[in-house]
Amino acid sequence: MATIAINSSLGDGRHYWETVTGSDVGAELILPKGGAQIAIHVTGTFGDTLTFQGTIDGTNWFTLLTGPGGTAVELTAAGYAEVSTAVYAVRPSAGASISDVDVYIRAVA
Repeated sequence: MATIAINSSLGDGRHYWETVTGSDVGAELILPKGGAQIAIHVTGTFGDTLTFQGTIDGTNWFTLLTGPGGTAVELTAAGYAEVSTAVYAVRPSAGASISDVDVYIRAVA
């Protein structure tokens, strides 16, 4: 398990974690104060579940939901999700059998 650095070179509120593999987690992306709308786009070779997590305290992580009482943000193939959230930070978390995925995110306050 490794912590994958976040790359912010895309600009305009876009960031990405590249080559996320089995049991990796992404470094936290701190969101704007007051919350954000985030768009998540994932590509690559799966074989397991990629879960998107959030934290309020910066220590304890939980699975993000698409809305109050909504569906967990978990992908088993290339795909897209949108989440409106007021958490402090977000990150991807890879299942043990993830082969190689790239995770792109855009956060808009």
